[in-house]
Amino acid sequence: MADFGERIYFVLATILIIAAGIGIVSSLFSQPLILAYILSGAVIGFLSSNFVAIPTPTETFGFFSQIGIALILFMVGIELSLSDLKNIGKPVFMATLFHALVIGLSTFILALLFKFTLLASFYIALAIIFSSTVIVVKLLGEQKDTNSLYGKLTIGILLLQDLFAVVILMFLAGIGPRGQPFEWRGLIFTFIKGAFLIGALWLGSKYALKRIFAYVASNLELLFLCTMAWALGVSSIFKFLGFSFEIGAFLSGVALANLPYRYSISARIAPIRDFFIIIFFIVLGLSIDFAAVKNMFWEILVFSLFVIMVTPIVIANYLGWLGFGKRVAFLSGLALAQVSEFSLIIVVVGARLGHVNSEVVSFISSVAIFTIAVSSYLVINGSRIYRLLGSKVKIIEKRKTVTTAIAKKDLQNHIILVGAEQMGSDILDFLRIKIKETDQTLIVVDFNPAIVESLIAGNVNVIFGDISDPEVLEQLKLSEAKLIVTTVPDLVDNINLIKFAKENGYAGPVICATYWLHDAIKLYEVGADYVVVPEEIGGKHVARILSDHWDNLKAIKKAKSKHFEELLAHRIF
Repeated sequence: MADFGERIYFVLATILIIAAGIGIVSSLFSQPLILAYILSGAVIGFLSSNFVAIPTPTETFGFFSQIGIALILFMVGIELSLSDLKNIGKPVFMATLFHALVIGLSTFILALLFKFTLLASFYIALAIIFSSTVIVVKLLGEQKDTNSLYGKLTIGILLLQDLFAVVILMFLAGIGPRGQPFEWRGLIFTFIKGAFLIGALWLGSKYALKRIFAYVASNLELLFLCTMAWALGVSSIFKFLGFSFEIGAFLSGVALANLPYRYSISARIAPIRDFFIIIFFIVLGLSIDFAAVKNMFWEILVFSLFVIMVTPIVIANYLGWLGFGKRVAFLSGLALAQVSEFSLIIVVVGARLGHVNSEVVSFISSVAIFTIAVSSYLVINGSRIYRLLGSKVKIIEKRKTVTTAIAKKDLQNHIILVGAEQMGSDILDFLRIKIKETDQTLIVVDFNPAIVESLIAGNVNVIFGDISDPEVLEQLKLSEAKLIVTTVPDLVDNINLIKFAKENGYAGPVICATYWLHDAIKLYEVGADYVVVPEEIGGKHVARILSDHWDNLKAIKKAKSKHFEELLAHRIF
């Protein structure tokens, strides 16, 4: 036992040291850390196979990888509340279904052309249709794009994909190994077991878990312990009953997602989650079979390019056809251009059942690694890529560029508001009152179809479009405008708007918004008249609330009701 323990300790220390070194170098060159972790695993695997006598990684790291994947999927589940399904909407559901059908069928045909067997082609098609929730949620969070329109669309699609993957894994758990006769009774029994377990989780979440976690929530250590016990315990029960650890871990997270303590739980689990995310990607790099890559180089390259290029095209065109703006559709497509962690699990399960061989597992693993690495760059640099290629890329668009009678108006002394959601909704309410008093024209620019439809219903002049589009800026007749307010936080878009306005003779004030203090300074330097930094204002607002209620802090609860009603009134999407 001592030798085994020392071996794990040595391998863990070695891998983390190498990963830290490569991570530092990657950070110095502003490269994605995910790529650094995968590269670390590949380097360690190459060294252990050819030069250095590092103990076999698969022996010592299988355990870490298993727990890592389970905890990652638990965190994915806890961040995706069942109530989110109600807010996904038809566009996201249809985009997910359309993507699955088009990409799945195309991949299946492509796999057959490359001489894969019928069953292997089916598994490859299944694997390719899923995008990585772990990767995308992590990158969107780092970019502060989680609450952007394209972020909401992307996460909604990923949520539906994850639920679909769970159903597929349950189906695979219900069929026997290859060579055994297929029995409908076994499959039906498996789904009955699954329905029973999901029902038990739902009842537990609604009744027992609320009370248990309400009791332990005051003690953060106990909260952490109970959360870990719940996650690993439920996943073990699922495994014992014939399903996978991964399904159990994901659904155990979903069961906690509707609790009021989900954010406290997430905060406590986050450090260990981040550690295991690192381990997961390192192990992914370790799993690279260089011999398989050499033997299947062209297949890996073609399928990887298919995922990276065709997936964004399919998603972008369908979202454009549904009425979303080109920028939103483009960025949503880029964000989904990789293969999922669920894809790896599906092909591994297929290998256990004897449906596919180890060559297919290595093939999908290689495609996943390549697409994850490339898509990290695509998501991080999405806005830059759009500015570079947006005017050249043509997608299907159900244009509603001028949705009211703006084109017929002789615009003079008008007010322009860019972005009407969240911060923009309060500004819009104020401006609508003022323009009635002064008989001025208000024009709103937004690329969210739901907001546009809401504004049309409210008889607001609205342009459906993006300020990064020169055609939209031309329609605004900036030279005649009195005031420009933009709540869009993108630095380059705001700089371009300011420069375009100044170059076209605009002399009024420009008010901008940004998440970052250093971006606010840049906006002031190029001519912005006032820049709103939400986090800075948020801190001042909290200080003011405390100051107003310091002598009676319980009165803050009264302010809560008013604020909650305001939030509900402003919620559009």
